[in-house]
Amino acid sequence: MKNFFDLTGKVAVVTGASSGLGADAAEAYAFYGASVALLARRAEKLEQTAGRVRALGAKALPVSCDVTDEASVSKAIAKVISEFGRVDILL
Repeated sequence: MKNFFDLTGKVAVVTGASSGLGADAAEAYAFYGASVALLARRAEKLEQTAGRVRALGAKALPVSCDVTDEASVSKAIAKVISEFGRVDILL
């Protein structure tokens, strides 16, 4: 039977990834095999989430970003595309 939760080879972008549900979602995507770009304003907290994602064996890209600022979002997505080449999942 196919594992419907297998995200191997997928790239997930998670906003609000520095804590709470965003951090939990990032770790869940990593657990199921996705590489994860972590977006939030608090760089120090992002690094903590990135460490937990990497501990699960996934690639993590922490990106400081204010999602209320269009220029900040554009810069963050450009960095994600530069690192991973695409986005499959956006949360």
